[in-house]
Amino acid sequence: MDKLPPKRMVLKDKHPVMEKFNQLCALADDLGITLSFYGHRTHVEDADGNCFDVEDIENADVPMSDFPPCTEVRLVYDNPAYIALKEKERAEYRKVCEERDAAMKAAAEAKEAADKLEREQAKERQEREQYAKLKEKYGDARAEGHANES
Repeated sequence: MDKLPPKRMVLKDKHPVMEKFNQLCALADDLGITLSFYGHRTHVEDADGNCFDVEDIENADVPMSDFPPCTEVRLVYDNPAYIALKEKERAEYRKVCEERDAAMKAAAEAKEAADKLEREQAKERQEREQYAKLKEKYGDARAEGHANES
């Protein structure tokens, strides 16, 4: 069987496109930015750790899939005031959920305690009824035993 040629090839460092790509990477390093391409978003991050999304000006849902972009784009970021508000809402929601869960747990424990007490009382009633039936059937053995001793 003949050996297949490699499926992928690697450009040499001296190839014109490789040289341009290396220049582009060096420029990004000099500028202190990183571009990250994800399937649904493209991020630009600077050396200070600030991160921005790249969006098409006319349609924010269209991801930037080409570089340089073929349409006009803008850099957007999450509003800190909005994030703070959402975090506060989530904290309040978690608190409400925790209080609800605690109340449900307390109610379940109270119900379990009431059910246990009811079972114990039912068992006691059953034992008393059984004792009463036996007493009625056989009489009070204690009383008879004491009568025989006299």
